[in-house]
Amino acid sequence: MEPLGYVALVVAVAAAILLVSGVLYGFATVAATGGGSTERFRLLGQAASPFVGVMVLFVCAFVVHERRTGRVTQVLGPAALGIAATVGVATVLLALNALILDFTGDQSASFKISAAISRLATVLLAASAVWLAATAPPAGE
Repeated sequence: MEPLGYVALVVAVAAAILLVSGVLYGFATVAATGGGSTERFRLLGQAASPFVGVMVLFVCAFVVHERRTGRVTQVLGPAALGIAATVGVATVLLALNALILDFTGDQSASFKISAAISRLATVLLAASAVWLAATAPPAGE
């Protein structure tokens, strides 16, 4: 198998590592500084970045496109699709949590607008990936 056959799996694992490392960073930072629950949720929301959303959307679109065209070249495509969908669900939940926290905080209006745009972009990208994974044709077809 050629190295390009592992692209979807490598990108899906990289997205999972990015998300998990962001969550662990949030927990470690709050534990080290003694911050409260608001600070913990804010840092957990930072783990859900639009870049993670783009990565999971790429994996889902790539694997689903291969399934629909019948040209399957990705090694462990179903595993990559499952990892990407799981990371996508976690990203959507973390971004929605951060969006609620941003709107209920005491930041300025311009910060709330910029945070909302970033969070909604993340939700849109990751939710699109989850939708693609949910509507993907079976692997054998």
